[in-house]
Amino acid sequence: MFENNGFSVLTPEKMSLSQQIYIWNHAEEIICMNGTIPLNLIFSYNRQIKLTVLNKMSLFHENPYVYLQIREIRANFINIYSEPIKGFPKSLGEGPYLLWPTKEFDEYFFQTEKLTDPLTEMRRKMYFRNQFVRYCICTTGILKKIKLVIGRMTPSGLKKLRRKLLN
Repeated sequence: MFENNGFSVLTPEKMSLSQQIYIWNHAEEIICMNGTIPLNLIFSYNRQIKLTVLNKMSLFHENPYVYLQIREIRANFINIYSEPIKGFPKSLGEGPYLLWPTKEFDEYFFQTEKLTDPLTEMRRKMYFRNQFVRYCICTTGILKKIKLVIGRMTPSGLKKLRRKLLN
């Protein structure tokens, strides 16, 4: 969605610190996930930067607010998560996170900022339905259990299972 609206999508983990500092000092606008990325604003002297931080969970992350005060930069914090299973995510750095098109997200980006959504309503529903399935698989650990059971099956048992799945 952001690329379709003229933004460059960058991966900080593939960039040097110097490159990241340059971006924070020269970008007009940065939209990023709440975590360690917005903490790079400590290197920014660009007080005019438009910063939007996307909250991936309900747990409060105090550090960006402290850094914003130090640098005298304002930011918009937008919630883009759903937490349907109690206890997940477990901490700020440990997911899984279920990123969801919240009403707050839609209002901010599509109404206030006038961005366009490249997905049709059907494709959007399918995308987020798939994300929900992945989230459920991660939170339940069912994939590990399936691999454990399959790993213990005999070769003849695997052949029977493969036949049943293919028929």
